[in-house]
Amino acid sequence: MSSLIDMTGQKYGRLTVLRRAPRVDGRTLWLARCECGHEGPHNGWELRSGKTRSCGCLMKELASRRRAYYKGGIASHPLYNTYMGMIDRCHNPASAAYPNYGGRGIVVCERWRNSFTDFVADVGPKPSRHYSIDRVDNDGNYEPSNVRWATRLDQLNNRRPQKSKAQRNPNYKPARLPLTKQQSEILAFIVRHLEQNACAPTQREIAAHFGYKSVSSAFEHSKTLERKGYIWRDPSLPRGIEVLA
Repeated sequence: MSSLIDMTGQKYGRLTVLRRAPRVDGRTLWLARCECGHEGPHNGWELRSGKTRSCGCLMKELASRRRAYYKGGIASHPLYNTYMGMIDRCHNPASAAYPNYGGRGIVVCERWRNSFTDFVADVGPKPSRHYSIDRVDNDGNYEPSNVRWATRLDQLNNRRPQKSKAQRNPNYKPARLPLTKQQSEILAFIVRHLEQNACAPTQREIAAHFGYKSVSSAFEHSKTLERKGYIWRDPSLPRGIEVLA
């Protein structure tokens, strides 16, 4: 049986744990005070995992903001979804994207949080449907000095990829093993795609080009090319393939 984790005094989002509360249906609960002043019991696991980050006031604030925008007709603005998505991933702990944004301390500046009109005035119109909002500094906040409209390729190039052995050591020489005909054709396709599009193909694009029924087939071939010393893959990027010289 695992020992109880004492959460007294810990802060999770807007909630500060005061003390252990009576168990309900076998669940361990903790009494916590929210920044809004409300106190109530909360499930310990949900607090630690980030599923619960407030007494419910945060969701009410976001819902109220959405209702205000709809009432004013702002929801029909072409940048409305961009704006709400930005706020949601930075300030809504229930958002699936929150761990990569708000969970890392990234916030939307107060000027924009308080005014959709100011946000629109600062970022300007979206150049085309192929552009989305992007932060110049990936560790910085959403604020006038740190955002731009960028294409998907611009955003991928702006990420901080892991370094390959060749990047870490200029003298690195991969040990190459012989390729099958199919592997040689896949390698040629990757090289050609890089030359023509300035980016590597995704595993889905490789699968589609060679008629594979499953993306996993392309993934296995890519792993083999890496193991044999012809490419390096960055698993954090969908197009993270580097052809080794």
